[in-house]
Amino acid sequence: MAKVIKLTESDIERIVGESLSEIGWRTPNDLYDKHYKGAYYLSLFAHDLRNFIEKWDNEDYMEERDSNSIKNVSEPLRGRVLQFLEQAKEMADYCERKSEQIEGFEKTADNKFQQQYGKSMMDYATEYYDDGDELFDKYVKSDMSSDEYNAADQELRNKYPEMKNITRY
Repeated sequence: MAKVIKLTESDIERIVGESLSEIGWRTPNDLYDKHYKGAYYLSLFAHDLRNFIEKWDNEDYMEERDSNSIKNVSEPLRGRVLQFLEQAKEMADYCERKSEQIEGFEKTADNKFQQQYGKSMMDYATEYYDDGDELFDKYVKSDMSSDEYNAADQELRNKYPEMKNITRY
């Protein structure tokens, strides 16, 4: 026999909050990395779609620009065009929401990284690359041998272990 468990809204909020706090920075970071191009194109598409809708949904605009405005289109075509415009509005809303969700993955990853390492992902990466450049300059100037450089480079990688997981900086 199945048991019935009753949860209040605050119970669900607490459970979700605890679950989210268990997720590290890499999960939302990987999701962002996988979908960031899609967010960009969804945002562009929503912008273009909104411009299209605005021009066709604004009867005064169409009246000024074209004698074949939506106002002058007869039924049943007019009904179909207006139905399409309503669907286009919903699609633009959907594209904007999805784009914001994907961008939210980046913010979540950055926030969690900051909490864990005490610095932003960008600052962490910048420090790594600055230290790496300084090390390479010493090698190029013959201030260290190839073996010394390799050992120092390995120390640098050990000092910044998360660089292998950071892809956008």
